[in-house]
Amino acid sequence: MKRHALLGAIALVSVLASSTLSAVALRPYKTGLTLFDKDRAANYPMAGDTYDYGITNTDYDTHTALWNLKNKYRTLTFIIGPNDNSNRGNFSAKFSVDGVEISTMAFTTDSMPEEVTLELNNLRQLKIEMSPGLVIANYDFE
Repeated sequence: MKRHALLGAIALVSVLASSTLSAVALRPYKTGLTLFDKDRAANYPMAGDTYDYGITNTDYDTHTALWNLKNKYRTLTFIIGPNDNSNRGNFSAKFSVDGVEISTMAFTTDSMPEEVTLELNNLRQLKIEMSPGLVIANYDFE
């Protein structure tokens, strides 16, 4: 009986550890950007590849998206680059957490997509400002 209880406790700890460490595709609570899923991914390729989901700016001005992180997430990992269908030339994105800028990225039409991981440090709010034609795909919060 003790052996079964121990195995059950180990299984429970394993499930809890994997569920708290798994990545989450959290949606923004406020955005002027376009969210896309696999059904619309063909409209937003980067370097010839399409992605399962993401966010992009389809307008002519820079727009923002806000996420409520609820002090739960340590990192954000994503792929970022220019949309193959855009001819705007220069692209940029600015990332801020709780009002403090943590990263700025710049791209041209010839730039290859990059995989990026940003430290969120379990803070409250993420803000992304994106210029038109830029795509952030397969983003995951951990």
